[in-house]
Amino acid sequence: MTALYEHYCMAAHIDDNSPEIDVVKFTRCVALMIIGGIMVPDYQGGSVKLIFLQLLRDIERIRSYSWGSAVLAFLYRELCNATRIRKAIISGPLFILQVWAWSRITFVNPDINGLSLTVPQNEFEEDIPYAPYGARWSNVFSYTHSPTHAVRIIRDCFDRMTNAEFNWIVYNKKDVDVKAIISTYDNRIWRCVCPLICFDIVEMHRPDRVLR
Repeated sequence: MTALYEHYCMAAHIDDNSPEIDVVKFTRCVALMIIGGIMVPDYQGGSVKLIFLQLLRDIERIRSYSWGSAVLAFLYRELCNATRIRKAIISGPLFILQVWAWSRITFVNPDINGLSLTVPQNEFEEDIPYAPYGARWSNVFSYTHSPTHAVRIIRDCFDRMTNAEFNWIVYNKKDVDVKAIISTYDNRIWRCVCPLICFDIVEMHRPDRVLR
């Protein structure tokens, strides 16, 4: 990833007068770095599998792929591997796991002190697409009521965890952020029982097992 960045991204100068082939090459480079650095990173975050490069061959088709399901499949497989007794590290898009934990487990999540970034703040932003639900955590935090960097304390909190310390209904339909998401997407997709595929990784999506 470092070599890719230094060799191409740093050397490329893209502007309105750049040839289309240079723009496409630069786009592929940036997309490959996003895939390897955020979506399906290894545990060091320093390399990316070249198998994803074939998906960037046709720039116009990139938007048609189900990237979200591929990322979830990769994360689910890493979570399974992390349960092995000799496994000491985990890779994958762990920020998704962190957002899930912050949204669900009350003694882990920090207090949000800033404005929500998931909905437009004024009439001038009405044409801006709604951000993902997890974007609410891209904010100013306060850790007054939650432990940080203290593994022993956090483990003790998990051992003593009660039913009331878990947020079972995180997607409240009265929430402005959730209303925006529900009105934009077909929520039947959320409840779909289907395989999540990321090349050789296939994990089942089974919301029916945890649906209230």
